[in-house]
Amino acid sequence: MKITKGRLQQIIQEELSYVLMESAEDMYVVRVTSSSPFSGAVTSYWPSNDKPFVGSKAAAEEQVMKAKEGRFSRDWRVVKLDLGSMRADDPMRAPLADAVKERAHSADNDLDTDNDGMISAGELEKELEDIKDDLDTVDIVDVETGEVLYIGAGTQRGIPAAKVDDFIRDLKLSVRGDDKDGTERSIELSKTDFEKLEDHIDKVYDRPEREKAAASRKADQERLDPRRLKDELSRRAKIAGEEYMADNPDGNLDDVALDLGMAVLYSFERDEQEELLYAFDDDEYQLSLYAAESM
Repeated sequence: MKITKGRLQQIIQEELSYVLMESAEDMYVVRVTSSSPFSGAVTSYWPSNDKPFVGSKAAAEEQVMKAKEGRFSRDWRVVKLDLGSMRADDPMRAPLADAVKERAHSADNDLDTDNDGMISAGELEKELEDIKDDLDTVDIVDVETGEVLYIGAGTQRGIPAAKVDDFIRDLKLSVRGDDKDGTERSIELSKTDFEKLEDHIDKVYDRPEREKAAASRKADQERLDPRRLKDELSRRAKIAGEEYMADNPDGNLDDVALDLGMAVLYSFERDEQEELLYAFDDDEYQLSLYAAESM
């Protein structure tokens, strides 16, 4: 694929227009309501009250669609965010404001690298080069089997195409053929050199990603272990009971224990709540009773 400088400039303008449009979009949140026979309807923000999602309406609707693919069975609503109408003492005002700031920062116009409010010729040229790098792709072909390795910022691995020459030099690969056409380049290697390059990419790029993913899965398995969650539920319930009695020395804990139990449940992350409910066969009464007995 060939691309002219004029086309690159057009892409830049389209990207700039997109960034400006994003910054002007209305922001939405996802609110999830769960009903309990003890505490009634409890509403929280997705994915958590501490770090609520904030984004465009389309992005919020996509969040709901993805969440519903799991075991979630709650009342989901996409709601337009209006920080101005929230009370100053609303506990959700601060985390929502932080989420808005974070989104605004991530959507900031990266063309204006010196943040002077203007896009200079140098900044535009730099962005053109970055886009060109993203468009460049290299096909590494095993001349014996026809197998192909795809390298480029836009490919699955995301390895910049410019790294190919480093691979050839550092691994001492013998290039059988090297054909470049616009942003596309095709390099032919022997089977031995092709496998050498594959092993290097696996060691440097693929294996660390696999290990990172495996560590993340292990951490989630440990975090969502039912026994750990039950122990944590008991611990939080005990603290909730102690805090209630400290605030209400003349109160009767038995009168509110079940409600406190449900409140404790909603102090967990969304996926932890689901795992806890699953551990009690989705019986909120039994879960609340279990928590109440720990107070």
